[in-house]
Order: sequence, then C-alpha cells, then structure tokens
Amino acid sequence: MNPLDFAAKQYGTIGVAVSGGVDSMSLLHYLHAAGADVVALTVEHGIRGEASLADAALVQDYCHTLGVECLVRRVDAPAWAADRHIGLEQAARELRHAFFAETLQSGRVCCVATAHHLDDQAETVMMHLLRGAGLGGLVGIEERDGYIRPFLHYTRLEIESYARQNAVPYREDATNRDQTYTRNYLRHTVLPAVEARYPAYRQAIAQLADTAREEVCLLDELSVAPTVEGDVVFLPREALTTHPALAKWSVRRALRHFDWGVDLEAKHIQAVLNLPKDGRITLPHGLEVSAEYDRVAFWRPFSASGAVYPFGEGRFDFGAAIVVRPYREGDRLRFDADKIPAGAVLRLRRAGDVIAKFGGGTKSLGDYFTDKKVPLRVRDGYPVVAVDDQVLVCWADISRTVAVDENTRRIYTITEES
Repeated sequence: MNPLDFAAKQYGTIGVAVSGGVDSMSLLHYLHAAGADVVALTVEHGIRGEASLADAALVQDYCHTLGVECLVRRVDAPAWAADRHIGLEQAARELRHAFFAETLQSGRVCCVATAHHLDDQAETVMMHLLRGAGLGGLVGIEERDGYIRPFLHYTRLEIESYARQNAVPYREDATNRDQTYTRNYLRHTVLPAVEARYPAYRQAIAQLADTAREEVCLLDELSVAPTVEGDVVFLPREALTTHPALAKWSVRRALRHFDWGVDLEAKHIQAVLNLPKDGRITLPHGLEVSAEYDRVAFWRPFSASGAVYPFGEGRFDFGAAIVVRPYREGDRLRFDADKIPAGAVLRLRRAGDVIAKFGGGTKSLGDYFTDKKVPLRVRDGYPVVAVDDQVLVCWADISRTVAVDENTRRIYTITEES
C-alpha cells in the first residue's frame, strides 16, 4: 500500500470518515501522506459510554499530531432509534450519513472517503445473500455520489500491516468480537473456514459484485423511478404490476431512499408487491407502506404527540410543529377565527369525530377523509380544531360553521412549521 498510488490532485478537500478503528485511522494517514487536503469527520454516537468518548478523543489527538482539522459530531443514537422504532445500528448509520451529507452540501468537502475494504465487501455480499436480498445485495457496498473508497481493493490484513509500519494509533471496538452480530459471526467463524478451502474468495466475491453492479445499472434504466415529496417516497401503483423482476426492482429503488442496509430481504419486497388495495403494512426500521389510490407510499411516521392545547395563535408541538397564524396569500386553507367558539382545542382526531358539511348535515371524520381521499398516513398525525366531537378545522378543509364570509374580520390558517 503506497500512498503515492492515490491521485490526490484530482480532488479538492476530502472529508475522511474516522471512527478511531484501524481501518479509518489508517485511511486518514494514507490520504494525508499522499498529499491530499483532508478534514477528519468523526461521530460520537452516545452508545458505548466512556469507550465511545475515548474513540473520539483519540481521533482528535491524532488529527492534532498530523495537523489535520477534525470535525466532531456528537449524537444520541439510542434516542434516535427509540423515536423512530429502528435498530441501534441503523440509527447510528442514519446519523453518520446525515452528518456526512450536511458536510458535503455545505461545500466544506468535495467528497467523503470511507475505509471500506475488500473484507468488508465480501462480508456485506455474504450477509445480503444469506438474507435473500437478491441481485441488488450482490453489489455489496454500493457506489454513492460524493463518496470514495480508496481501500476497497485492499484486505484487512494489508491495512493492519500498513498501520504497524506507519505507527498509526487506533482503538479496538470490543463489540467487533461479539458474534451475536451477523457480520462478526461471518468474519470470525464462517469466512475463515471458506478461506481455508478457497483462499481467493475475497477477489471472487468482488468480481461477482462488479458483475452485479453492471446488471443493476441496466435494471435502473428499465424499472420505474420513485418520486419524492418531502419525507414520503411514491411509486405509481402500476409499477407493481409489470414484469416481476422490474416490479421488485422498482420497490428496491423506493426503499433505497431510507438508507436500508443489510436488513432488506426478498420477503419485504414481496410484501409490498402483495399490498392489497387500500392496504397498509409495516416493514423493519419503522417503515410504513400504504396504498393511496393510484400510488403506493413509503414513509416513516413521526411519533405524534397526544397533547391537547386550547385554541389560539402560536406554535404547537404534535411531534411535528403546527402553527396557527393569520392567513397569507397562497395558504391552503382559511377560516374565520372569530367563529371558533370558547372551549375549542387543538388535538389529534378521535373516534366519533364529526364535521359539518358545506352542503348541510354532518359526516363522520373517517368517512369525510375517505371521500376526500386523504391518505392514511396523514389522518392520525395531523391535528384538528374541535369542540368535543365537533371538528371545525382538519387537514386541508374546514367545517361550514367557521367559513369566511363578508363579515369576517380575522382570517386564520393552520400550517406545518416551515
């Protein structure tokens, strides 16, 4: 491993993802020795207590020794995982990638370098294969815009040798020996047995990944691309009824937006393809999939608050922030604030809620939502203005009892905080 092999001049400032382990610390040294302009990016996940803090301190100390700037992001991965009903590893991955994406988007770095290597590629492909992930899983560690992987063709042993030769300090994460984790079980038990019979298995798997990547590019061209609206990803319903290979691939493309890793399995794809009309299913990592008329929505619900607030102008927390304020041109609904009676509150919808229709009479809020084709994912999380079971304002509509007329003096709206 010669740092001169890295063509540093073709890059601007490179953000190096550094955890304190031998792989990433060696990558930092390697790129710095090659003459690259580097900035270390390290995330303290709030998972392993003092050990995690010591990892971050080691990275900062080594950066000081090299004369390299170090950007540290401290996060609470356990809280993030709990709020979104996802696994701790997934939460840590999402928070890391959010930090990297933020650094890229700010223009502070031109790309992010990660220390993935040939053993990582072999382990990843094996994990995907054993979980029935399909062709996409055979790609292993995927190419991503804005990311480079200078070590992807080096083995773990070569990197460890490089660290010894160059006196690169590092810390060993004790969880790397815990074989309750699938990757560690493959690394310490399964793949050593494979290597005894097939010494070149790493290179063979890497070649398979390269071939799969070419075929994946073709499937991307032929399948249906999802659309993204805010935090929700959509596929047209017809995308699920094409050739099975293309239908499955369209679903995979939709799920990529949620940064799913090794836990994506064939059964999850099939569950989406089997989604009944008006159906809704829950997938791992807190993802929901729902049929919405001519579309299928993929989304991760936020944790809505069950709080109840007296009606008034201001900002109200329901998991997402809702603002009651004077109407502005372009707002999607308006109502007469002076027609809101005393005792009205802001709350989430409840069983038995009704709304007064403009044509006369009342209708249950559930039936109203169905008539208006309000998506299932919106109904439970967006608050209403109500008095007892009488709903006055909901989603993008109002009761006839609070309609604006020629006598209206205060026109108000309810909107999500922007």
